[in-house]
Amino acid sequence: FLLPSSNRYLFIPDGTRYSLNAGHCESFSCGEGEGRGRCIDESLGGRPAHFCVCSHPFTGSFCDDTVPLFNPSLSPYAKCPSPLHCSSVYGNGECNQECNSPECLYDGYECLQQPVCPKYCRELASNGICDDLCKGEECRFDGGDCFSDQDTLPGQLLLRFDITAQAFMKVSDIFLFQLSHFL
Repeated sequence: FLLPSSNRYLFIPDGTRYSLNAGHCESFSCGEGEGRGRCIDESLGGRPAHFCVCSHPFTGSFCDDTVPLFNPSLSPYAKCPSPLHCSSVYGNGECNQECNSPECLYDGYECLQQPVCPKYCRELASNGICDDLCKGEECRFDGGDCFSDQDTLPGQLLLRFDITAQAFMKVSDIFLFQLSHFL
C-alpha cells in the first residue's frame, strides 16, 4: 500500500520498502558489501524507484534487521525451561537430567535405563538350558534356550559359510541373534 503523498516510501507487508525517490542504487545502501542484501532499480507506476531485496536472515527497509534464528513460538522446545541448552545436547549420547521432561523432548530418550545383560548369561547362552534371568532381549533371549520345541518345524537347516571358523566365532552372537529374527 502507498502511504500519503507527503511520504516518499511504499511499504509492502513482507517488510520490503520501496523508495519512491528518484535516486539510484549508487546512493542507496542495502548492505551489499556485507552480504545483507541488494538494491534493485526499478520503475514503480511510471516513477523511478529503488528497493532492497534482503538475504536471509536479514530483513527491514535497508536489510539492517535480522530474523531471529531461534523462534520460541515455532520451536518444539517452546515450553522447555532451557530451550537453547536442551536443543544443543539432544542426541549427544548422554543423559542430561535438566532436559529429561516432555517439554524438552525427554533429552532424546537418553535417560532411559538401558538393561544390561549379566556376564554369566553371555557365557551360558545357547547351552540348551533355559535360564529365566537370561531370557530377555538384553541377553539375546538366552541364545534361544527358552524357545519352545512346539514352534519348531521338522527338518534341518544347513548353512555354508565362506569364512574361517575363527572369524565366525567373533561374530557368532550377532549372527545367531539376527538369524533368530528369520526363523
